Amino acid sequence: MKKLTILFIGILLLFVGCSADSGISSVNNNFEGKEIVEDSTSSSYSIEYEQLSGTVEREVKISGSSVNVNVVSESGKADLYITDENGDIKYQGNRIDSISFVLNCEKNKKYSIKIIAENHKGSFSFEW
Repeated sequence: MKKLTILFIGILLLFVGCSADSGISSVNNNFEGKEIVEDSTSSSYSIEYEQLSGTVEREVKISGSSVNVNVVSESGKADLYITDENGDIKYQGNRIDSISFVLNCEKNKKYSIKIIAENHKGSFSFEW
């Protein structure tokens, strides 16, 4: 019962954290993990966790012409995919290590950020 309550609260927080005001919407919430913290604003999205397995996908509207991406990978495996609103892949990283980079993109367009993790410990942050 305690695990079910924690899971329910976690899912509820995900929906509250990704409100329409931030310009970020949940596309796929097929994941489980430990100590997951998500944060979103109109110009950023981040997720940090002790353990994550499954798929996290968010649709974001980028107001600028670039995205600063920061990945911290401490253990486990994680893939990162960023696609534009036409489904064209703008970035693909398989078994991604800790990395920071700038991704050029079109202003005021929607992009999909997809993280596929297997027992991964770390964080992802995106700022535009």
